Amino acid sequence: IIGSLASLATEAEVGAAAVEGGFNMVTAQHDRQYEVLNAGLRQGVGVIARMEDINDPSSFAKVQVDIGCHPNWAGYLLNGGKDVDPNDKPSVGKLRAARDAIIQQSPHAMAITSAGSAKDVLSVSNATGFPVVALSLPVLPLTKTPILDAVRELTTLREALPHAINQPGINTQAEAMNACSFMVKIDPCKGSASLARLQAYTALAFGSAGVLYESARCTVGGRNDIVDRTSSVADVNRNLAQWAPTLDPFIAAVRLTSLTQAKGEGMWPLPSAVARGTIGDGSL
Repeated sequence: IIGSLASLATEAEVGAAAVEGGFNMVTAQHDRQYEVLNAGLRQGVGVIARMEDINDPSSFAKVQVDIGCHPNWAGYLLNGGKDVDPNDKPSVGKLRAARDAIIQQSPHAMAITSAGSAKDVLSVSNATGFPVVALSLPVLPLTKTPILDAVRELTTLREALPHAINQPGINTQAEAMNACSFMVKIDPCKGSASLARLQAYTALAFGSAGVLYESARCTVGGRNDIVDRTSSVADVNRNLAQWAPTLDPFIAAVRLTSLTQAKGEGMWPLPSAVARGTIGDGSL
């Protein structure tokens, strides 16, 4: 999943996100969804409904009635895309009720929510029953080594996930993937363009099932110093789409060091592959 969490409302916005941005999933407000759903179907982009308010579980039934039969509807973005605080008991309770409503009315739909740290991701997942919760990157506030902070969070999350492939009752790789998946949420306007790029690639290497962006377009600065990062995000997205099938966490032989070599045995080299550094494997 390479998704934009910014709410889109027109066919032109969907086309730009798909063709120019490299996204395969977009978000729409409920009242403008049908135009976006039809546009997404033409562009090959899945659409999820943005749910700002989850106080009333019956609101999910309304979405199901309105668009549940549309072939391009993929699910819900809960809590308006905001991170969930596991210590906020009322919010966690509402999410738990939302999960029950979704399972009853549209069990095939995705339900996306997020948290601000690996610890919070696990806490929210355990408290609500959602199998996949996105980890928000960058970890805030930004430090002098934000990518190392991201790696620490991803490492914590990856090591804490159950090794579902070896668990009793797991019969297929798809079931195993669903039982031990996570996604990341990135704001490309926070920090540098290189930070967003490194976070997306690192998340993929750690087995993330999706990269979600706060916005399909990103401009930073102001007045006479405006920088558009949209094209750099699009380049990242195209690489993610190319590399994801190769970085299968269930193939033991796949290692990031192998993939970055110009000549890997049985591996596709990355588009910008270079020979292994003279220092050795650890130089990556």
